[in-house]
Amino acid sequence: TKPRCGFTSIRRALDPLINPDLGDIAGDFSSKDTAYHPHMPATLIKRLLQQTGIDDRALEFFITVRHPLNTLESYYSYFKPDIECRYSYEVDWDGTRLLPFYDWLMEGRIGMSPEWGELCPSWVNDGDFSPISCEALAHDSMGQSVINQVFRIEQPELIERWLSEYLGIPGLKVDQLNRSDGQE
Repeated sequence: TKPRCGFTSIRRALDPLINPDLGDIAGDFSSKDTAYHPHMPATLIKRLLQQTGIDDRALEFFITVRHPLNTLESYYSYFKPDIECRYSYEVDWDGTRLLPFYDWLMEGRIGMSPEWGELCPSWVNDGDFSPISCEALAHDSMGQSVINQVFRIEQPELIERWLSEYLGIPGLKVDQLNRSDGQE
């Protein structure tokens, strides 16, 4: 799942379909914690499924994306990097000394789990913004896509239609796709 591209809203729409005794692959539900953002690359999700004995070849994988500059603007606005490029979700974040947007664009970086590094293309690293690129989250280490469907956040009706058809739930709605004004 790609950060700042509406996927938490999609997870909230799908939560009622998940067996509460089993949880989901991330082991939690987005509706329990509004700050919960379980973003993982598709390759890691596939690995976790295989480790639990689930054949991922029978499943459809999808991702939601938005224009890369809009993604960066949203990430910056929502997670408010400090002058050390630490984010509001990090324990040592200093919300009193924020990094200006332009400086962040020039010097910023976004970390990633070491486990991700071995599964995504080799050029993805935690010294820049590549960990939130579509390629980092939807491609394997050979650079091949492992995603069946790509949806733009600006077209929520296509996401809803596909989910409705795939899940056999007519009229499935995804409320309030991601916004950076602190409400989602």
